[in-house]
Amino acid sequence: MTSARFLTTSQATLLAATAQRFGQRPSSLLGLTEPRVALDLDQALHIVLAKAERAAVQASTGGPFGRLDAILAGQTPRYDEHGLAYEDVKQTYSEVMRARRAEGLVN
Repeated sequence: MTSARFLTTSQATLLAATAQRFGQRPSSLLGLTEPRVALDLDQALHIVLAKAERAAVQASTGGPFGRLDAILAGQTPRYDEHGLAYEDVKQTYSEVMRARRAEGLVN
């Protein structure tokens, strides 16, 4: 049995950035009161935001892998027929490798 996704990557990034902008913890913006759950969420969103920021820096500095790193970091989400964001890891990997081959970066 699997559970539904609590937040998509883009929602998590937005929540983390909003909390950072206003000097709040993401868990407090959501009204979480259970300390352990709040800490887990805050730590997870810190990682999500750090990855997004790193991808943005890499993409803005160019280089052969800037755009590809942004794709891998989830900057280009895909949407299913219901409008829900998801990432197909195999498809992303195939796209990245195809682009790297086209650029002559790998065989």
